[in-house]
Amino acid sequence: MKTLWRIPDILDLEYLLAQDEDTDPAELARRDRGIYLEFIGPQDGDSRPEPGVLLHRWLQIRRRMAKEEGGAGTILPGRLWEEIYSLLRFLAMLAGLVAGGGLAYSFLAYSGTRPVNVALYLGTFVVTQQCLLLLLATLALYRLLSGRGLRSSLLYSLLARLVTNLLVRLRGGLLRQLDAGRRLRLLAVLGHGSARLRSHGSLLLWPMFILVQLFAASFNTGVLAATLVKVVTADVAFGWQSTLQVSAGAVARLVRLLALPWSWFLPPGISYPSLARIEGSRMVLKDGIYHLATTDLVSWWPFLCLAVLFYGLLPRLALLLAGHLGLRRALARYRCDGPACSRLLHRMLAPGLRTGASGQGAQPAESSTAPGMRRTTAGSGPPDAGGWEERTAGLAESRRSVPRRAAPEQEERTPGHRPPAVPEPQPAPPAGSVEDRARYQASLLALVPDELHDQCPREILAELLPARTGAALAGMLRIGAEDEMAGELGLIRDLFGAEEAGGILVLQEAWQPPIREFLDFLARLCDLAGREGRIIVALVGRPEPGTIFTPVSALDLRIWHQSLAALGDPRLEVVEMVAP
Repeated sequence: MKTLWRIPDILDLEYLLAQDEDTDPAELARRDRGIYLEFIGPQDGDSRPEPGVLLHRWLQIRRRMAKEEGGAGTILPGRLWEEIYSLLRFLAMLAGLVAGGGLAYSFLAYSGTRPVNVALYLGTFVVTQQCLLLLLATLALYRLLSGRGLRSSLLYSLLARLVTNLLVRLRGGLLRQLDAGRRLRLLAVLGHGSARLRSHGSLLLWPMFILVQLFAASFNTGVLAATLVKVVTADVAFGWQSTLQVSAGAVARLVRLLALPWSWFLPPGISYPSLARIEGSRMVLKDGIYHLATTDLVSWWPFLCLAVLFYGLLPRLALLLAGHLGLRRALARYRCDGPACSRLLHRMLAPGLRTGASGQGAQPAESSTAPGMRRTTAGSGPPDAGGWEERTAGLAESRRSVPRRAAPEQEERTPGHRPPAVPEPQPAPPAGSVEDRARYQASLLALVPDELHDQCPREILAELLPARTGAALAGMLRIGAEDEMAGELGLIRDLFGAEEAGGILVLQEAWQPPIREFLDFLARLCDLAGREGRIIVALVGRPEPGTIFTPVSALDLRIWHQSLAALGDPRLEVVEMVAP
């Protein structure tokens, strides 16, 4: 079965989502809802596919949009990864062949007076590799039995240590030379990279593992090729010697033991040298080699080549195959459940948004085409794409009967003010869509500070939550009234478990900067919510008479985004909680 996601797809998805961070939310909602209605929705009818399938289809469309907007020369990170990784594979193969062939060819240099030592050949090209394979198997077994997973991997630990040392150096040196704004932006970038490493750690490990095995397989191929070339083109003598009193019979028994993987289908003269050949190839330093027979000295090379093949090359080929299978399994387990993916799914699946402006009715976003894409006609797009206008016509007609919201006087007079988006009434869900919506919507436990609790009615928050986060309200808890944080965390833990919520939402005034105590509180909430829980910081602007759900300034929103990104936790997200 073909895997849906590949590493280039994930890189392009991350890149495009990162580009959307600085785009107007209303424009994003119009674009992504248009993409879903025109290109994705017609393929599925009333049913909705898994979130990963939706995001993958969105990615294909956004790639086409990026090429149309940027021209044929547009290069996305996924294509760049494919080109770089192909180059790295070629370099790994070339380096392995050169290293193995060069080392073996120089090792087999024979001057005519001193034969090639069989024990040194086996120790260099067979025993050393077996020790490395044994170490790799031991670490894998330890991870399996201890359940520690990827974090106990030596390769992953080295990579994490390099990243950690880089962060320490930056914090200790470079950060002192930056002003507050640049320091916050740099920490946000580093935190985002740490979060991606934490989320996609195995996806980063497997390509490196494959490159290592490709180098090792090429190394053994080079050793085999150099040995065969040397044997064919030159007169090479092989012998054995030892200061210890080792009998030829003991060496013969050891050789037969090593030849077990191939001796069952090859005759003894080829699979391993006989006892007589072993006795005849023993070297004694004071006697020299002139009394040794040539047939005895050349009887070792088939055994040595077979040892490199079965103990060096074939295990590396098996590990190379295991690496590809492991990467495929990691891609099959890839889940698009980050904050940015959740917001994207909500933008595609939520009803269109419109903005009020000076008492004039706005056109529904449902009937707009995704920006950057040409209007498709019947027969030129996905199945049933031509009927998109007819499907949305009924929805638009039903919305004309909804009373328009008059824009506040303050919105008319404030230059450059972006009016808040007004959620449109949702159409009746089609049959069988209740279960589909449940896959995209999870309930949240709302934590409301003591100074905002009395101005935050539960029914209003329950109405705003689905439009802004795509989740329902599981419960509501007042926080900040007690001085003991441990007591509040205990209450949150009990209510979180009792309501079976899928995450926690913390209401916060955006004009107050994120202080260290609040960031530590978020870190504790992340531990409480677990690996699958969402932690959403819902920002509101300065209170106005009658409501606290007012627009947030762009500067405050950017500061909060960067501060939370610096924590490097992929579960954290920031939303603007604005009333219609």
